[in-house]
Amino acid sequence: LNAGRVNDIVVSPRPRVASDPNSYRAWLASDGGGVWRSDNCCSAATTWTPVTDDPEIASIAIGDLELDPNDANVVYAGTGDLRFGSWSFGAVGLLKSTDGGDSWRVLGREAFVPNYPTPVGAFPQYQAIGKVAVDPNDSRKVVVGTKTGLYFSYDGGDSWSGPCLTNPYGPQSSNPHRQDITGLLALNTGGATRLIAAVGARGVATPIQPDLDQNGANGVYATPMPGAGCPVSWERLSRPDNGWPATVGSGSPFGPIGRIELAASPQDPNVLYAEGIDSGNFVIAGVWRSSNGGQSWEQRGALGGFQGCEPGTQNWYNAGLTVDPNNRDTLILSAWWTYRSTDGAQTFSNL
Repeated sequence: LNAGRVNDIVVSPRPRVASDPNSYRAWLASDGGGVWRSDNCCSAATTWTPVTDDPEIASIAIGDLELDPNDANVVYAGTGDLRFGSWSFGAVGLLKSTDGGDSWRVLGREAFVPNYPTPVGAFPQYQAIGKVAVDPNDSRKVVVGTKTGLYFSYDGGDSWSGPCLTNPYGPQSSNPHRQDITGLLALNTGGATRLIAAVGARGVATPIQPDLDQNGANGVYATPMPGAGCPVSWERLSRPDNGWPATVGSGSPFGPIGRIELAASPQDPNVLYAEGIDSGNFVIAGVWRSSNGGQSWEQRGALGGFQGCEPGTQNWYNAGLTVDPNNRDTLILSAWWTYRSTDGAQTFSNL
């Protein structure tokens, strides 16, 4: 396997052979090499095979993978790379497989593929898919997070509504800011689905992406999963009155938090984590934990706990969170280095 940065890995919930703990099916998202699959995960003998080498798929930069929580044979792969590289790969749509990756359809070509809007004479910016989520209570509902906000499908990806914004700072507002979706969760809360999204523009402009410093919309937002169109309203969860810095999500530009990653405990969807990357020097600004679905947060792992993450390293490329499905207080955090916490993000050890 030599295919560029690995952006995501998903694993089927059950082994293919009940008696063989190394027969899980897994899928890997490569930044420039498409989707790879293993049928003998996970051990030192695990092997991988590319499954998206198809001339109909015009881009094999895969930014995110999502398994349908109701059918592990249904796999979604978001194309493009929403990690703020100046020359990052562009999106060609959302890939969908209903046979575990043997074959793929390309969805949303016309809906959310057009290039990111740029001024005349500026370098072209690609559109990219940052996150994909499937409603655990209705597999027909699929949500895609892009550089320009969220897109919703209610028929398994055949048609789309969007872009939908979590905040009032869109391109047509008097105070416009970027809408890059870097975190997205669809959570089952007692039979109803709650959608939680993070806007996380990097926060420092580049010659190719001169508006990356327009990050006043950055923050964490929540809404009930709608039945059609865009959500009617969103609640901002990252507020200064519930444990977040005042400039995150308040509309103030140049806030201290850039990219934001989200994770929820599979054991308890009320337990949420958010990883924030400092928008100035790209170190880890901190980890926030909520035990009540985001109504209040506590900042935990502070910078001093992340030894090895030096200023200027590519933490904004590599940020990620994963919660142990059997323990809500155990999580893996990725950045320039990889860290583990076993006490609910109070402390981290460098792996």
